[in-house]
Amino acid sequence: MHHDIYAVATKRAALAEFEQRLASNATEKEWQSFFETHPWIFGHGLNYVALDKVGAQLETVTTGHDFNQHGKRTDALVRTRAEVSQYVLVEIKRHTTDLLRRGEPYRSGCWGVSEEVSNAVTQIQKTTFDFSQRRFRDSLKDRKGNDTGDSVYAIEPRSFLVVGNTTELQGNDDKIACFELYRKNIRSPEILTFDELLYRARFIVQNISRDAASSEV
Repeated sequence: MHHDIYAVATKRAALAEFEQRLASNATEKEWQSFFETHPWIFGHGLNYVALDKVGAQLETVTTGHDFNQHGKRTDALVRTRAEVSQYVLVEIKRHTTDLLRRGEPYRSGCWGVSEEVSNAVTQIQKTTFDFSQRRFRDSLKDRKGNDTGDSVYAIEPRSFLVVGNTTELQGNDDKIACFELYRKNIRSPEILTFDELLYRARFIVQNISRDAASSEV
């Protein structure tokens, strides 16, 4: 019971830090460090798919032999928690990144996505493609090099892009429609904004808080 209470308190503290960072000018590296410290946010927050880290760190070299040579990097390489585990790649940008282009619309009511979002989509698509071309199944090892008995497959890996904040779109139905249509019609990556990830994290904390309270009864 004490362990459950501690887990809830730790996650509540992480949630408060998440909210503080959203109100700050946190960099990509600072966000990567935050998620490295609190991987549970990715573990349950990406469309409610349970995820585990593949290695000791979230950020991983994805091209090159056994991840240890120079090559492309992904901000988070995780795997699905299932009997047949699959790789998932995550690219983390900034919460202050523009989702749509500034200035005037491309045509009346038509707002294009920002160059940063467009480039990030291409980046994670190419990283995922290169990653899956070089492997089909990996046998995982622990930090000492011992086989864990777990395997992970790289069959068209899912990918996520975490970027921006939907508050940018508030008050403009055309902007909301343009952004939603854009991301809903991209098969990969699945685009999540930082505020959406925060709401998912809140949902997780609310659930475990209820579970912890029930265990005390």
